Amino acid sequence: MFGFLGKILGGKTVEKGLDLADKVFYTEQEKAHTDLELAKAYGQNSPASSKARRFMMYLFCVPFMLCFLTGFVHLLLGNSAEINNIINYVNLWNLPALVGGILLFYFGRQAMAEAQSNKRIANLALLKKEEAKIADLPKSKNDKVLENMIKKHEGLRLKPYRCTAGKLTVGIGRNLDDRGISEDEANYLLQNDITLCKIDLDENVGWWRKLNKNRQRVLIDMCFNLGIARLLQFKKFLQFLQKGEWEKASSEMLDSRWAKQVGVRADELSRIVETGGL
Repeated sequence: MFGFLGKILGGKTVEKGLDLADKVFYTEQEKAHTDLELAKAYGQNSPASSKARRFMMYLFCVPFMLCFLTGFVHLLLGNSAEINNIINYVNLWNLPALVGGILLFYFGRQAMAEAQSNKRIANLALLKKEEAKIADLPKSKNDKVLENMIKKHEGLRLKPYRCTAGKLTVGIGRNLDDRGISEDEANYLLQNDITLCKIDLDENVGWWRKLNKNRQRVLIDMCFNLGIARLLQFKKFLQFLQKGEWEKASSEMLDSRWAKQVGVRADELSRIVETGGL
């Protein structure tokens, strides 16, 4: 359905808007990013955006203009009954207010988008400022008594769960629904996960260390995405990779359900396997 709407309203305008709208259920920082991107998409004078606005103009404004012209003709002819019918039709569909909104959307696009964009930029700047304050807090003066107190009350949960308030929570009471994680925390988790991937590869395909750096990166990337158990199911791919038959290994990567699922990611990684370069 969304694809059909996207074709009617112009390129990927609707699809992009729906994807961005889904993100409003995440953290405050992601909400600010989302709103900013929506404002930019609305203000972008792209062919798709223009097509969508033209479609709305034709859909609502043309019938209104036809009613107006028909009423004018009947006025000249003195057909008061027909004029009343047209007025009732216009009032029934509330066309004046509807057309006014469409005209504002059509002609006021840039001004509205700039106002929204400025507001969202300001909100995003405040969020970044708050993050910076947290990052600058002295890490050497931790209150161990306070930490232990909170740990005792919150508990330690290493997998996400729903707290008593229904919020998605992890760790020591971290509210993922409202707070999420910071970029520094995300990078910290990423480094840990990369290390775990290397350990998994060492334990299961020890020869991977003999590959050049870029092909090693491909295996880590795939292990990160698939997990070691699913990666080991790519038996032919791993065999060709171990033998140095790069073209065959690349083909095996693309001839998989995983490649269809991740799309461009698989294309890029298979090219690196084949050429050895980034």
